[in-house]
Amino acid sequence: MPPHSSQTEIQDAAVPSHDQHASEQSAAPHLPPPSEPMLAERGDWAADFNQAQITCFKGSMSACDAIWLSKRVLLDTFLYNYGRTCGGRVSLGEHAAPELSA
Repeated sequence: MPPHSSQTEIQDAAVPSHDQHASEQSAAPHLPPPSEPMLAERGDWAADFNQAQITCFKGSMSACDAIWLSKRVLLDTFLYNYGRTCGGRVSLGEHAAPELSA
């Protein structure tokens, strides 16, 4: 079963207080805004990645990397794409290897 968005969980867990938000923005002012994570329901295997999605949403690039680099996450899935795009901050095309000129 795919992950499901839970607005209440995101609002309760992912939306930082004003002081937290100011602190995080000053630590990473160059980050574009993230996409909302799609949190899984409890009992779903993908729920193991809910906290990592929330942390990625808040700006932790190591949390984003932990999602897409996990051996439990398959390519071309929401979780893989969310982590690989740094929570929707960059497109997958921006990760393409540059072509080498001859």
